[in-house]
Amino acid sequence: MKMMATIHWVAWDKVIASKKEGGLGVGSVRAANLSLLSKWTWRVKTERESLWSKVISGIHNLYKKSFSNLAKKTYGGVWSNAMKARVDIKEIGIDVDSFFICRIGDGKSTMFWKDNWTGNRPLQIQFPGIFDISNQKNSMVKDRIGTQGYIGNLKRKPRTDQEKDETQQIKNLCSSYTLNQENDRWIFKTAKDDDFQVNHIRHLIDSKISCPSVGKIVWCNLVPLEVTCFAWRAYHRRIPSAAGLVNRGIPIPSTQCQICNEESEDVDHLLLKCRTAQEIWKKIFLWCGLSDQNLSNIQNFLDYEASWGD
Repeated sequence: MKMMATIHWVAWDKVIASKKEGGLGVGSVRAANLSLLSKWTWRVKTERESLWSKVISGIHNLYKKSFSNLAKKTYGGVWSNAMKARVDIKEIGIDVDSFFICRIGDGKSTMFWKDNWTGNRPLQIQFPGIFDISNQKNSMVKDRIGTQGYIGNLKRKPRTDQEKDETQQIKNLCSSYTLNQENDRWIFKTAKDDDFQVNHIRHLIDSKISCPSVGKIVWCNLVPLEVTCFAWRAYHRRIPSAAGLVNRGIPIPSTQCQICNEESEDVDHLLLKCRTAQEIWKKIFLWCGLSDQNLSNIQNFLDYEASWGD
């Protein structure tokens, strides 16, 4: 059976763009896949007592590893492939790990240097000088915060001004934390219920890989979706008018409007300027109790439509 070629009217990166950015808000399969895979990073940290988490943690030795290192490079398999999604997302320009923050309880399951528990960044990034001379780089929060505050365990005393300054900053930071009997708890920074939000990550990814449109359409639940999508296509000159077909290399006898036979049939003429279209709009305006408007192009029409609610 011979396959018929079809016309691709709109670039896919414009279709997947969010409605706020002038797209259709369809979203990409890639963004959905990467965001779902990234949730496993969250789950292995928050579901420590589940059987699958214990198995994965045992195989990859995750008990004292930060979010940035949750799979052994020498091991393949499903888990390693899932963790590669975080790398793909970071290459797009989104650091998923920065959304994970640990609320300190007893400090037994949170790494002092490598986990983000202060709400900013891991301490190894904030204070690289002290981290370099630390004896136990994988120590937990409970090992470094005591009743008197920060407990240092360094190879040597701080010598440089940077090391001395960082030491004082760490002491000031740790003095604001008091350990208790509750378990440490991970939260997702932008979520109201502290839980991982797949849609949030998906929208962030789509915003990076999509192409925002110049104009935006007013989306109203009272208007059928098919009508709004047609208006969106008309705004972008992506409906099969005679002029549009010719621009895409489709041979047709004439681009002249077949209804009024007065002008070339482009989007504006087909929907607004043609005498027949104007008569139809006059009746619609009369029916809606609106004054007749002289709308010369789709942009004018959409601007006028957006003001109806005022």
